[in-house]
Amino acid sequence: MWSPRRMISQCACGPIAAFDLLNYVFQDYGRSPLPFSSREDYVRRFETFQKKFFPWLYPNGINGIVLAFGLNRAFRYYDIPMTAVWSSSEGKLLPRISRMLSQNLPVILSVGPHFPAIWKKTGIVLYRKKPDGTYVPSGKALSHYVTVTALHNDWMTISSWGNRYEISIPEYMDYIHRNSIPLFSNILYIKCRKRG
Repeated sequence: MWSPRRMISQCACGPIAAFDLLNYVFQDYGRSPLPFSSREDYVRRFETFQKKFFPWLYPNGINGIVLAFGLNRAFRYYDIPMTAVWSSSEGKLLPRISRMLSQNLPVILSVGPHFPAIWKKTGIVLYRKKPDGTYVPSGKALSHYVTVTALHNDWMTISSWGNRYEISIPEYMDYIHRNSIPLFSNILYIKCRKRG
């Protein structure tokens, strides 16, 4: 919403998640997080990052494989000893999310498009947790990347365009089985690698 470029405001959720994740891990590898003095400064720095590592952003955004490729280029450029891999099997999805979070790594998760019925627009519900512990619907996500910041019981706490929501894990898994496929609805799994 901060960018005047329509392409960025409509389909850059993946590169923005990658940019935020990279900035977050800078502190663990001898670099200070990038200080942003204003919204305009954030947008300017993001657009430089996007043009350098995701120049192939097109009107429908990017898929997970391209997202992993661009983030791996950024890891090499900034000498961050990590490797990003797109896609985990169903049995590994939640354990890998848990493992990354335990290593202080936010997890980029995709709510992919419908497949094969690509014209459908159902998506999954984004909830907000009320002070009394109940969850209320507060939006939907479809063909969108979000960032998982916590797991608790049957819920994932996520950030979407900087706003906090909750996603029901059973609803997400059901969405993959009924409406999408793991190639499109999955995570960017990041592993630390040895230097040298």
